[in-house]
Amino acid sequence: LREGGSTADGRLTRMFRLAVGRAPKASELAELTAALDDFAAHYADKPDQAKALIEIGASSPDPAIEPRELAAWTMIGNVILNLDEVLTKG
Repeated sequence: LREGGSTADGRLTRMFRLAVGRAPKASELAELTAALDDFAAHYADKPDQAKALIEIGASSPDPAIEPRELAAWTMIGNVILNLDEVLTKG
């Protein structure tokens, strides 16, 4: 999130490029944006679920990022890393 810039499109593009090795097509970016909106809406009124999600793993969540926002971006990372193009890459 810190490296992708201040816009959702910039962040999504950066995440996608790191995982897939190319910029997302407009249609892919639109799908990711819609998914991000859905995840953000899901976690908007579920702070306990957001906090539980971001506390999974060995690293601590960045306290500078609101847990509900970080949870939505965590789920987007999961979506991107599970794309067929990533799983079958080289």
